[in-house]
Amino acid sequence: MYFVFIEFFLAAIGAFLLIKFKRNDYTAPWIAFVVGVHFFWLKSVFKDPSLYILAVLLIGVAFISLFLSKKFNIANSAITGISAGTVLLCFAILGLVRFLML
Repeated sequence: MYFVFIEFFLAAIGAFLLIKFKRNDYTAPWIAFVVGVHFFWLKSVFKDPSLYILAVLLIGVAFISLFLSKKFNIANSAITGISAGTVLLCFAILGLVRFLML
């Protein structure tokens, strides 16, 4: 349970520092990265190894958004939000399918 507080604290401190040093555009990828790491720890809570896949995908989204936002000349948060939302939605649908097949 304590890891949730640690993650929240790290996400908040990171976001605060990014905003303080005028790097606001990196805040959304930072939060996506922390959430991705969060799913590594949740694997042991839910006993579901597929959460490793979700973690890797969200961490990948955080890094890929940095490059795609420059390539398409749009905000990091747009790429991060759309990509992370898509990954989470697809994973939720996969989880529902897995549940219904039990």
